[in-house]
Amino acid sequence: LPTDKLIILSVGVLNASEKRFDYLISEMKCSVCSNLFLFGVGDFDDETSSIIEQAERQLGNQNFKFLSLSSDEMPEVYACADVICQPSMGEGFGKVYVEALLSGIPLICHDFTVSREVLENNAIYGDLSKQGELAYLLNNMEGLISNHNIDEGRNFAISKYEWDNLKEKYLDMFKYFYLK
Repeated sequence: LPTDKLIILSVGVLNASEKRFDYLISEMKCSVCSNLFLFGVGDFDDETSSIIEQAERQLGNQNFKFLSLSSDEMPEVYACADVICQPSMGEGFGKVYVEALLSGIPLICHDFTVSREVLENNAIYGDLSKQGELAYLLNNMEGLISNHNIDEGRNFAISKYEWDNLKEKYLDMFKYFYLK
């Protein structure tokens, strides 16, 4: 990965229909920032080849890399990123959101019910259904990153999602539903 560019990490199936890599690539192309590098990590599917073609056309081969890696390798991946961008319009839960918080990396995501429930105020939200919204956020990335509180997001994720803090809630839920 380049050391002289801002690494934008996006994690998930490398496609347009779910994870909206097409939108991410188009918005990076529209950004006035010339030092952006897209690092996409996730499973490849039947849409991935068209995403790669779009990235080659709009960003150039030197400005992106797509890999499929194991979950064991993800801590190293997060450590490489300057910002995480998840432009999907919906998530079942958003494991990447929690991983982003734990890694201390600023996260840009679509503002919707699940993202607000999982992240509360610990993300950079935008209406990523709008063309130009993500490009605007990327253009203002330096200010957004400097205002990011690493410890606050990490502490929030630990208090809400670490197993030791969740197990009592799970046991209570189990007792409520199954031991009435």
